[in-house]
Amino acid sequence: MKKLLLSISAIYILSSAQGQFVTDYLKAANTYYQKGDLFSAAQYYEKYIDTANAKINRNTGYNPYAMQAGAKVKKAEMLNKQQAIYRLAEIYTQLKYPAKALPFYELSTGFSAEQYPNAWLQYAKTNRALGKYDVAASALDKYLAIHTAKDAPYEEAVREKANVAFIQQQLKRKDTALYTVKPAAFNAAGATYAPLVHNGQMYFTSTRLDSAAQEKQYLNRLYKVDVTTGAPQRFFTDQNADTHHGVAALTPDGKTMYFTRWSKDHAAKNAQIFQSNFENGKWQPAFALDSTINRKGYSSEQPHVSADGKYLFFSSNMPGGVGGFDIYAAKISGTTPGTPVNLGANINTNFDEQAPFYHAGKQKLVYSSNGRVGMGGFDFYEASGQAEAFGKSTNLGYPINTQKDDIYFFAKATNPSNWLDDVYVSSDRSSACCLEMFQVHKDNPLKQITGTVISCEDASPVKGATVTIVNASNQQVIGQATTNEAGHYTFSFAEFTPVNAMAIADGYLSNQLTVQMPEDVEQALVVNNPQICLSKPKDPAQVPPIIIPDALFEFNSAVLTEGSQGILDDVVTKLKADSTLVLLIDAYTDSKGADEYNRKLSEKRAGSVQGYLTKKGISDRRLYTKAHGEENPVAPNENADGTDNAEGRAKNRRTEIRVIKK
Repeated sequence: MKKLLLSISAIYILSSAQGQFVTDYLKAANTYYQKGDLFSAAQYYEKYIDTANAKINRNTGYNPYAMQAGAKVKKAEMLNKQQAIYRLAEIYTQLKYPAKALPFYELSTGFSAEQYPNAWLQYAKTNRALGKYDVAASALDKYLAIHTAKDAPYEEAVREKANVAFIQQQLKRKDTALYTVKPAAFNAAGATYAPLVHNGQMYFTSTRLDSAAQEKQYLNRLYKVDVTTGAPQRFFTDQNADTHHGVAALTPDGKTMYFTRWSKDHAAKNAQIFQSNFENGKWQPAFALDSTINRKGYSSEQPHVSADGKYLFFSSNMPGGVGGFDIYAAKISGTTPGTPVNLGANINTNFDEQAPFYHAGKQKLVYSSNGRVGMGGFDFYEASGQAEAFGKSTNLGYPINTQKDDIYFFAKATNPSNWLDDVYVSSDRSSACCLEMFQVHKDNPLKQITGTVISCEDASPVKGATVTIVNASNQQVIGQATTNEAGHYTFSFAEFTPVNAMAIADGYLSNQLTVQMPEDVEQALVVNNPQICLSKPKDPAQVPPIIIPDALFEFNSAVLTEGSQGILDDVVTKLKADSTLVLLIDAYTDSKGADEYNRKLSEKRAGSVQGYLTKKGISDRRLYTKAHGEENPVAPNENADGTDNAEGRAKNRRTEIRVIKK
């Protein structure tokens, strides 16, 4: 009997001790969570759950934390465990660790929908992040079936469904073979993100363990490394263990740095943008920018300085924005940013827009957002424009974006024709957790415009037609080609831009058309131009004129461009082959400008053509000129409603060469 009592007593003591451990683990987890130390909180929530003999078994389908009928466990204890599970899932989501978060969200879907209304939504988002698109779509359907209120989570779920469809469409892109994506050499255990390259040096942020200082894991610090050689070194080493440093920006002269400094107060992030100046051979103590940038009670972060040093871009949740974190731009005077301007609804959404980068050559703002249809989480978007005014945003697509978080973009290449040649991005695409840096290179194969010149009468191909490609305003020649026996021509370009195609041929009247650009100029490689139809003159005895478009002259000038030589050299060849030909050179303008100015301009242009031909050995006795100014338009200069007809005016700006004697 005595042994039995001792055994019962021992069991009771062990049970009490285990209960105390459970309580202590939960208390420690909650304390770390309130302080914002998510890494430590996750460890203790795991211990609390495991010590409570509540290991997860996803294979049995049994949910140890659902309200089971006849369960002997106390309701309050069960609720504590459910709260711990859901909070642990949220922590792993914040730590960019979806594989860890998934089983806890899966358990949460069996909890009370009233207490955990977004469990199915979070479960769906986590599956999407892990590439399980069918599971994600099914979970979203379940969520939308029980969550019918048209609130922010509902809108997010609808957008997530669109995200899943967008991902599947992006994975079928035809140009993915042009991209090379590889991990950067500077990655290490922990996060590595926010690249900045300046004068061969890379600055970045990392939470790697630092052997030079006894500091806790998951503390963000700034590092600097030579792009080609060397090991990363701490930057701004005067950093205490409770303060994070990250996301740096440099002025073009390299003497002023802006960076983000933040701490956490009861899990709330309080970020400010700081400035440090390089003076007397060293970086001076940093100071916070004034209240126009760092609004009290709100966060401002992720600074970026434009390549010309005139603007500071950053992200902030200060009041007056579109919603969440928005992108702002502030004009810099000296080294002091002025009043920031919100970039508006073309850039910002009700959710978060972060990590701005401006490519001066391409005149594009690249930023990350989780508030638009994309591949899920944060995606990179681009918008064309300058300084404080940008057009609509477009998703950069796969493989620059993935189904995980893609944030912090830096392009080293300044050439606008291939601005994606040398890019650094941050993403958690290939890691179990945390952002890593990747190098992205996109090959830039020549784009092609192809087409055929045919006869309007019988649709037969026109061989030997000269096709001239000019810009949309007909003021710059881009290239010339001659059609083959099939009437076919091809032009190659570094990138697609709006252009017109003009065709001339012996025995035909000239014609032109506007080349339609592809919907996705980044992906498309070939544009098949509509056929250019050339008509023969009504009077067979009449020889149609050779028309030299305005594009073959310098803008608003009588100076011939290099592109005019191909057409005029053809004329020289014909004149030398038949010495009986006599030409009249008629020059015309559109209706813009004063009559006298237009007449004199057309006179000068006719004279330029005559001068070119005489220099090539053609007697000026065979060449006559006439200046018409804006007379005899071949197309309306204005539309029927009185608006400007740019295409018609372009046709009217011409010089015609016609045979008047043979």
